[in-house]
Amino acid sequence: MSRPRFDLDITVSAASYFVSLDGGTLGSYRMVKYLYMLDRRALERWGFPVTNDSYDALENGPVPSRVHDLVVGDEQENLWSEYFSRDESADVVRLEKSDPDFGFLSEAEMGLVKEISEEYNGKSNDELRGIFHDLPEYKDPGEVERVRIRFEELMEYIISDPVQRKTVIDELEYEGYFEGLLQTYSSSR
Repeated sequence: MSRPRFDLDITVSAASYFVSLDGGTLGSYRMVKYLYMLDRRALERWGFPVTNDSYDALENGPVPSRVHDLVVGDEQENLWSEYFSRDESADVVRLEKSDPDFGFLSEAEMGLVKEISEEYNGKSNDELRGIFHDLPEYKDPGEVERVRIRFEELMEYIISDPVQRKTVIDELEYEGYFEGLLQTYSSSR
C-alpha cells in the first residue's frame, strides 16, 4: 500500500499546539499518545490522518512511529529540533519557539487537538496506558520492542462499513501514489 508520506510540518504544528495548551512543556509519553489519538480520531471523523505517520504497538500501547522516534531522540530532524527540546531527567518535551507556527493545521484539526488535550489532560500516565491498551488495534508486542500496526487492520477497527473503509484506503493509496510520482518527477529534473 502506498500511503502519503509522513508530514513533518503538520506534525510539528500539532505537537506545538499540544505543548502550548499544556503551558510550554508536555510529558514525552503524553505527547506521543496525544498525536496517536489525533490521527486515530481524524481517521474516524474525516477519513484521513493528520500526520500520515505509520503506527507501532509498543509495551505501553500504540504510537505513531516517527513521532515516537523524534520524541525519544532515536531520529533527528532539524525542524523538530528547532521547535522542541527534551528534558530526559523530567521526561518532558519543552517548546523552544516563543511564537510557534500553527499555520499547517486547519481550524478543524486545531479543534481536535484542543479536544484531545482537554479530554486526557487530567489523566495519569497509568490511566492513559490503560486507555491505549484497550484500543482494539493494540496487540502486546511481547518480547520484541515494537510491532507494526498494519494500516488496513487499524482501519477495520475505525471504520466498520467495509465500503466506506475501502473508499478511504483507496483514496489514501491514490494520494500516496501521486505524491510518489511527483517526488520522482521532481528529483529527476
